[in-house]
Amino acid sequence: NNLETIPAPLLDRMEVLEVSVYIGEEKAVIAERYLAPQVREASGLGMANVVLDREAVDVLIKYYCRASGVRDLKKHIEKIYCKAALKVVQDLGEDIFPEPQVVCEVAATADAVKTELTINEPR
Repeated sequence: NNLETIPAPLLDRMEVLEVSVYIGEEKAVIAERYLAPQVREASGLGMANVVLDREAVDVLIKYYCRASGVRDLKKHIEKIYCKAALKVVQDLGEDIFPEPQVVCEVAATADAVKTELTINEPR
């Protein structure tokens, strides 16, 4: 990432590729159009009125996500929406957002199998 740390004789024998990076404005547009909606749906807030402000995205980009790509930005947006989902569930209660029935059935089956394995283990 830094050509100054590479010795000159080695640098003469290397082929250096310059790769362009996203600027802050491009990262903000990517976050607004793609990352935030994708993460909002994944965190279960698709129908909730939770919006990530443009100013918040700008602060994330400027102070927390200095890498050239958008991977770190997506991780920070995921953390924000995860905390927002927790806050929504704590404020409104779990009755408003029940777990899907399929997940409950799988969990019950897994617990039953675990209990059965524990009981039938030879000593």
